[in-house]
Amino acid sequence: MSGKKEKPIVTIVGRPNVGKSSLFNRIIGQRNAITSNVAGTTRDRIYEEVEWKNTSFMLVDTAGIDKDIEDELAANIQDQINFALDEADFFIFMVQAGTEITIEDERAAQILRKKKKPYILVANKADNQELENSIVNFYKLGLGEPIAISSIHGRGVGDFLDLLVQKIKKIPGKLVEPKTADIVVAFLGRPNVGKSSILNKLSGQNKAIISNIPGTTRDINEVIFREGDKKILLIDTAGIRRSGKIEAGIEKYSVLRSLKAAERADIVLLVLDATEGAVAKDLNIAGMIKEMGKGLIIIVNKWDAIDKEEQPMDHYLSMLRDKYAFVYWAPVIFVSALTGKNLDKIGSVIQTVSENRETKVQTSKLNNMIEKITTKRPPGMKKGTRPKIFYATQTDTNPPEFTLFCNYPEYIHFSYIRYLENSIRAENDFTGTPIKIVLKKRQNK
Repeated sequence: MSGKKEKPIVTIVGRPNVGKSSLFNRIIGQRNAITSNVAGTTRDRIYEEVEWKNTSFMLVDTAGIDKDIEDELAANIQDQINFALDEADFFIFMVQAGTEITIEDERAAQILRKKKKPYILVANKADNQELENSIVNFYKLGLGEPIAISSIHGRGVGDFLDLLVQKIKKIPGKLVEPKTADIVVAFLGRPNVGKSSILNKLSGQNKAIISNIPGTTRDINEVIFREGDKKILLIDTAGIRRSGKIEAGIEKYSVLRSLKAAERADIVLLVLDATEGAVAKDLNIAGMIKEMGKGLIIIVNKWDAIDKEEQPMDHYLSMLRDKYAFVYWAPVIFVSALTGKNLDKIGSVIQTVSENRETKVQTSKLNNMIEKITTKRPPGMKKGTRPKIFYATQTDTNPPEFTLFCNYPEYIHFSYIRYLENSIRAENDFTGTPIKIVLKKRQNK
């Protein structure tokens, strides 16, 4: 394994009410952060994956850096900001055009300089030329040239993003576990479902702290686990709660680290609590894993606590298959971290899923397959025209990706793409991994 690059974390910082959340919303293209004229509206850090001109990064919004910390809530918010500052690879330091430098601006600039990380100084709310001209006073902060933007109106934001990605590209790539692991596996799930207990049993180490208190795991624990001749890196993560239940400060920081761990991984073990059935947050996590293109194995823990007469395994599995139909390809293992039941099966399933993600289908075989399944059931007609698939090739692995060249790809319905996927899976073992089908236009000659 040569290692993977993590997406850089770009964090927006500055004093309260300078428009950090407005810029965040402008960049991600949706109103995800709450915006208002009341200072301190953003309490929890908000993060979103962003792509600009083929450069991806994780964008983080933060609460304002205040000069006074007078109560426990404010102290908690400032702790959260400190975590965000430590985790960031790059800063967008925001001030407000048309204002004088404040004590909070100076304090934030001082904190930023101490971090010794790259940054851009942005003067927001430069809604007109007069306000843009006023930003020269921010040179006094000693943070270089301020960039004038208006996040509300979009003025200057495109040029700012162009400059941002230029600077991001200069950040050294962080290689994850090069040459030390053949497979990288992350544990994800809600708090207190037994992720750390399973990791400890698999690795034979007591590295993760075990407790009945939800949220015990806040740092990322990593151990090497061997299955046959393969080295498997196991990454334990903090529990991911329903968004409304996520507390400010350390827990919010832990969730971001959990998402980063999933991004690093080839395969994710989604750990469920058998006593709680199918929970909405577990379904959300599974959807996220699928969208990230990661391998997925569903681990049903605490199976020892289930009355097998009232809830036989086949009935429980049927319920899971119904609820998790969108990841029907994910294997399910029923285990007990307490008794050790079936934990020995996890390693071999990880290895099987890893092999499936690396599967390469020969082009000739793939095209014969596509011809057979499209003859049996051709794409539906649209606007009096039936789209035709001319040629197919596998363009990537881990996860497998297939590119199909068509005359009218826009006419092919998503249900037909699902039919193609199911047909490809029927001929090849892609258990445990999503597969991606890309339609590209090719003129019919």
